[in-house]
Amino acid sequence: MYSALKMIDQAESDSILFAHRASKLLKTNAPEDALVLCEKGVKRFPFYTEGHFILARCYQAMNEAEMAIEEFERTLSFNPGHLKAMKSLAYLQYKNKKREQGNVVLLKMALYDPLNSELIEFLKSEGLAPDTVGRQDISVLEETPAVIQDEKATEASETEESAPVFEETEIDLEKMEDPLSGTS
Repeated sequence: MYSALKMIDQAESDSILFAHRASKLLKTNAPEDALVLCEKGVKRFPFYTEGHFILARCYQAMNEAEMAIEEFERTLSFNPGHLKAMKSLAYLQYKNKKREQGNVVLLKMALYDPLNSELIEFLKSEGLAPDTVGRQDISVLEETPAVIQDEKATEASETEESAPVFEETEIDLEKMEDPLSGTS
């Protein structure tokens, strides 16, 4: 029996599993091998988001920050809600003294993960988040059934006045010609 783990361990750049194998190589401190595998893999599978993400991590592990930033941004172009890519990109932006760009990434991240208390607290400490972000105790204005009924009645009367009137005619299917038969 061929196991899935054996498949991953033997995956090359011609398999979509290249990113998983490259991730394992990164964990075993072989970033050069992971980088070569990922570069070939993303050429073969250019729209594979995780491949670009792992490639960015390879660049980051090899201290190639600009290349890592480019790949994290590419990852986000394919999947704008990729939280790990956002976090890594923001980290690199801060590390490279591009604080404003890092803040933009973190604010976007807060939109995708509004209940991340650590992120929200950081944004608040930086003066970037309003007090309502991340709060779960915000009251919602509830409309009473009477208000909803009045709105529906108003919408219905507006629709009746502006809607065109069509006469209903019965169609005799027996007398209809087949449009594909070619006879007219």
